[in-house]
Amino acid sequence: MIVGEPDLTIRDLLDHLDGKFAERSPEMNKLFTEHDQDYHPSLKEDGQVDFSGIKGLAWRDGGKFVLNFPRPFIKNLDDMPIPMHELLHCSATVALD
Repeated sequence: MIVGEPDLTIRDLLDHLDGKFAERSPEMNKLFTEHDQDYHPSLKEDGQVDFSGIKGLAWRDGGKFVLNFPRPFIKNLDDMPIPMHELLHCSATVALD
């Protein structure tokens, strides 16, 4: 579950799951460093994802509910990249009469 600021949390979670920190664009790296000066990837010594260090997540660890530290809000939404809507696949069509 995402708690608070979703944009960077979703990106951070996906990059952790896919192991794609090195593939982040300079603009995305700038967003992380400017909006969270304490940011660093949350990995265990063996390189596995440490979910407890990903800010903005709430999750279950067995029967225990875990609420991570909140992710700081993005100070200026103009810093966000323009969404690439062309990458979305829409299978629904609307019939106009």
